[in-house]
Amino acid sequence: MPASALQTPPPIRSVPVVPFASAAGSQQNRARETDYNIHADNPFAESYLFSDMPFLTCGLIAFLLLIFALQALLAFDIDKDGSLSLLSTVSTGASGYSRIAGHWEVWRLFLAPLPHGSMTHVVSNCVALFFVGIRIEALIGRSWYAAIFAASAVGGSIASLMLNSAYVMSVGASGAITGVIAALFVVSFHHRAEEHNRIAMMKTVFFFGLPALLPLAYAPNGSTDYYAHAGGAVAGIATVILMCSFWRVEDKFPSRAFYAARFAFAFFAISAVSSGFAAASFHVHAEEAKKYIPAKEVPDNLNANDRISSQLVAKYPLDARSHLIRGIYLADSKSFSAAERELRSAARLSEADPITGNVKDVANALLAYVVSAQGRRTEARRIATEGCSKDQVNKTHILLKKLKQCD
Repeated sequence: MPASALQTPPPIRSVPVVPFASAAGSQQNRARETDYNIHADNPFAESYLFSDMPFLTCGLIAFLLLIFALQALLAFDIDKDGSLSLLSTVSTGASGYSRIAGHWEVWRLFLAPLPHGSMTHVVSNCVALFFVGIRIEALIGRSWYAAIFAASAVGGSIASLMLNSAYVMSVGASGAITGVIAALFVVSFHHRAEEHNRIAMMKTVFFFGLPALLPLAYAPNGSTDYYAHAGGAVAGIATVILMCSFWRVEDKFPSRAFYAARFAFAFFAISAVSSGFAAASFHVHAEEAKKYIPAKEVPDNLNANDRISSQLVAKYPLDARSHLIRGIYLADSKSFSAAERELRSAARLSEADPITGNVKDVANALLAYVVSAQGRRTEARRIATEGCSKDQVNKTHILLKKLKQCD
């Protein structure tokens, strides 16, 4: 190859000039430029207004609030703290091993993420959904956002079913919302996140994500279903990783949105069908609710006098709480033999009843006390063994300590 060939400069690429362009073409180009400038400078222009509004987030919030309003309307009883009675949430779709495995009500897995247990419960979830949802909806689009919500809802239900005890009933969208939070965390590392304020995304994730998942590190307990949060987070992360595999560098939103939308639609369609199953069995729960003491009749701290406690047992003989209340009165009155009968009835009734299942431990703790008071100390220690040997300190363990049954 001649040396001169190496010194030849590369060809210069220039934009072709068309000197004889028509006036109509120029007008069309100017119109397009004007249209672009209007939308770039005016955030209230029509296309921006509809593309940037978080319609799905607001729609989900309105949907959850509407469902809770229906729950409150149909509730059998409302507790003094404003929460719906457990049987009321069971009748509207609460999920638990005892209902799904014991009664083959698999449809609860798809319905349980939508109803809630109290106004505080649904409002707190909706607040979190709003702040997290408006960020992820703008970043990934509505179809994949809906798919993440749906997958996280099912994942939370499955984790709650597998990890909670048999008689724990779970309800609420917190599993689905935790999945959306986890998805926002993962997608915040995508290159497109820089256009949507990555720092603000991370602040939102940690503000709502830490309270939802941190208690898992130290034996979660209480009324919050942290296992559902964990399951939702795992499902949300898995879904967003799948989504990112379809997200090409040059695309504003991830592709395969049509399939994501179909998946989300399938979830809500199955949930709608599941609500039909709930409606079909509603009358059964309504009849069952009659055997439980209404919240307004439950004495404060379960302390009642002779007349009230005996009336509760006569009126609600199948409610373990009535026998527990009567047993507490008799134990305070030093009628230990009669108290023993009532406390044994309370423990027996609550053992197979998910609605009053939490009565069993308290009844057994008091039973150990009244048996010991009658001189049967060996039997009392045997009754108290389970409560005294629990690793975590709970109300039953504290009660046994106070009654000196763990010494």
